[in-house]
Amino acid sequence: MRNNFIKAASAVLLLASVMAFHCSCSEDETTRVEYKGTFYLGVNLKDATCIYKSGELLCVLEPNSQIRGIAVMPDGCIYACGEILDIPVNGGNALTPVPAIWKDGKRLDLDLGASGSMTGMVASGNSWICCGTLKGDDGEYGVIIEDGKVVYRSESNISFKCMDRGASGDCYVVTDGNGKLSLQRISAEDWELKTVDVIAADGSEGDWIPNCIHVGNADIAVGLTKFNRTTFESDAYFWLDDGRGIERIGNSSVASDITFYNGWIVVGGYKETVKKTPQYLTVDTKAVQWINGEGQDFSYDCIGNSEVALLKSWNNMFLFQCVTHEGGIQICNNGSLIEEISFDEKPSVTCWDVRVRAI
Repeated sequence: MRNNFIKAASAVLLLASVMAFHCSCSEDETTRVEYKGTFYLGVNLKDATCIYKSGELLCVLEPNSQIRGIAVMPDGCIYACGEILDIPVNGGNALTPVPAIWKDGKRLDLDLGASGSMTGMVASGNSWICCGTLKGDDGEYGVIIEDGKVVYRSESNISFKCMDRGASGDCYVVTDGNGKLSLQRISAEDWELKTVDVIAADGSEGDWIPNCIHVGNADIAVGLTKFNRTTFESDAYFWLDDGRGIERIGNSSVASDITFYNGWIVVGGYKETVKKTPQYLTVDTKAVQWINGEGQDFSYDCIGNSEVALLKSWNNMFLFQCVTHEGGIQICNNGSLIEEISFDEKPSVTCWDVRVRAI
């Protein structure tokens, strides 16, 4: 892997980046490249879980469901993964997550185990792949599923948090277990574990939360958040597979998604303000995008709490942002507002797939 992936940020380059990535999702900027972008969004609301095609509601998933991943296939079929919160048949009030995979809004009849969740999904050619964590008699274990079949199972006491697929077809999964976060590379030829790189080890000062991963042509980046159990505050970090370890993006921040664009590391998330009283704990959030650690305010025209929830670098030609706030969803190209979906509450947009064609 290249050791010089992050470019030196000279004043000229920094100014250029700020101009290219407008400091907010602004209607004042217009996209000059002629293209048609279609955005498939997985949206969790208070009373419903939905799939949107840009501003069009395609389907509502079954009650008590949560969507975590989505993949649009060449034939137009839309797959999604997540879980259903189900009440155990033996009684009690605790909800048990049951892993679920949907095709065009209808749950597939797959035997995935009694409990667990699917947490990431990608399309690759005519196949789809998703990862998740299931629970068996011997504890938790991670799985990779290709086209409905379990093709890989991890050792016990390991959970799969997020995944991406490289140009070789191999899967890269961020795992949590045995006191550490790791990056596992799993061969798509024989579905065997090839390499394991330790990202971070547990410590007494806080919990590491792996939120996102992006596999580029030459480098792999993982977005992390460190949660302080005493102050209830979070700090955003990223990890590159170049041997340098973890680097902090900013304090009082959360990293939601990560990508590469024109040689830069781009992280989306939010800055947070934690307010504590003897009775309550509240967190106010403000959407931010970081380019090589330089923060940019993306809360323009947002109502209340906001977040840069998702990023997409499409063939290194377009950089798309999905911003959520208490008034709905903003979809941006390089910071320029191109689509809006209005809601009466802040939606949780956990996944998307983007299709682009020239016009």
